[in-house]
Amino acid sequence: MEWTLILVLIAFAIYALYNITVIGTLGLPLSLSETFYRLKAKKEWLALICPIAISLIALLALPEWISMSSHNALCILPIITTISIIGLVIIPFFKLVKWEKFIQFGLTILSLVLTIFCIICVSKLWWVLLVWLGLIALIAVITKTWRTSLIFWLETTIILSAFTSIILYQLI
Repeated sequence: MEWTLILVLIAFAIYALYNITVIGTLGLPLSLSETFYRLKAKKEWLALICPIAISLIALLALPEWISMSSHNALCILPIITTISIIGLVIIPFFKLVKWEKFIQFGLTILSLVLTIFCIICVSKLWWVLLVWLGLIALIAVITKTWRTSLIFWLETTIILSAFTSIILYQLI
């Protein structure tokens, strides 16, 4: 097993642990970035957990994304995706009261779209997105949370698709 795949598995473990802890403690969020505000409402210092965890996840997955894309012209795509994800989770610290939500929403969309491009163009495992979309949609409908946590479910679909496509790419 390559060291970059081990980093991806560590990133996935951090993602799973973060979600299990936050959902178990604070309930199902509207989005992943909303967990920052929920944690901050509990205790100011807890808000640091969100950007640290999400940034670490993105940075740990980056070497594998780069190695997957090194043979084509899209090698810059994983780097831009990682920067947008880190930007998304650190923007609340800049106290841009008027612009914060707008910038955060824009970075969320950019991060999700770039991750989808990485899955489709770099790993070429586009069908993984469809499988996860079906499974997550089923979970959201069964739990009756598809309206209240739609963004969270979309983020989860894309993140799980990214992890799955990275792992499958290595195994295939």
